[in-house]
Amino acid sequence: MRHLALVLILLLCSAVASAQTVDVLRNVNLRHDPSSAQSPIRRINAGEQVELIRVVPPGAYWEVRTSEGEVGIAYARSGRMRIISEYRRSDWGSWTDADGDCQKARDEVLIAESEIAVTFKPRNDGKECKVSAGRWTCPFTGEVFTDLGDLDIDHMVPLRNAHLSGASSWDGAKKATYYSNLDDPEHLIALKAGANRSKSARGPEAWKPPLNSYHCQYANDWEAIKNRWGLSMTTAEAAAVAEMQATCP
Repeated sequence: MRHLALVLILLLCSAVASAQTVDVLRNVNLRHDPSSAQSPIRRINAGEQVELIRVVPPGAYWEVRTSEGEVGIAYARSGRMRIISEYRRSDWGSWTDADGDCQKARDEVLIAESEIAVTFKPRNDGKECKVSAGRWTCPFTGEVFTDLGDLDIDHMVPLRNAHLSGASSWDGAKKATYYSNLDDPEHLIALKAGANRSKSARGPEAWKPPLNSYHCQYANDWEAIKNRWGLSMTTAEAAAVAEMQATCP
């Protein structure tokens, strides 16, 4: 039994050779060492995420780094912490054509959000599949675009953020459904490529749209998607959403 426990600890230690994200499931004290003789650095609250640095043998304590850069030891047993599996973009698939009309989800979004009738790239069979032109206003910046090269189709809640918020346990079919979801108009949006790349996988606690008048809509849509898909929000994320919602009329 001891041998098996040692093997498990070694495997866990090897798994954190590259930093991994940890969900804090129950409140836990961050300390300078495993002893409770000294006052804790602070309490890490349930809902926060930390970075796992190493497992402290024999495994009950983990050395972690908080989002504020604090490093310390935390008791990890009794369901207090959970390692999130590594994010892989390839697990989510690509744009799909759910209704079989030859227009994949990306083009469906461009059609739905264009302010004028779109045109399509010509095909020998006459089908209208891929959008070639239209006019779109980026909700993040308020800028107007007609060149598709200037646009990205953005997941309001990015894939990596969803992964860290609970989607790491989803199977491939659910991830593919999330990737190309058209049921909710706020799920996928056409926006300025530069704004999308600036946002990257960050949540509202770390990034907000440059256009202040969009903050209310952004926060409401973010929260709605998280709730709809059963995704969690960190303490800082929820606070940022509430702050933006305070700007709503």
